[in-house]
Amino acid sequence: GYYNECQPSKCSYSYETKNSAIYIITTVIGLVGGLITVLKLIVPRAVRLIMFCIRRCTVKRNAVSPFIQA
Repeated sequence: GYYNECQPSKCSYSYETKNSAIYIITTVIGLVGGLITVLKLIVPRAVRLIMFCIRRCTVKRNAVSPFIQA
């Protein structure tokens, strides 16, 4: 056949597709859903960390240092 006679060193082909509206919509919904899930995990921890830092800084600022008179 063809391959025995020509003996190509490499064989390749390309496949072109057009993204349908349904594919685009489902991909966007999947990305948004994944983003929401990640944010639900990250945001509460980030808020707790920020609040901890704010409280720690205000406690240090308001700390009363003892004054000893000689």
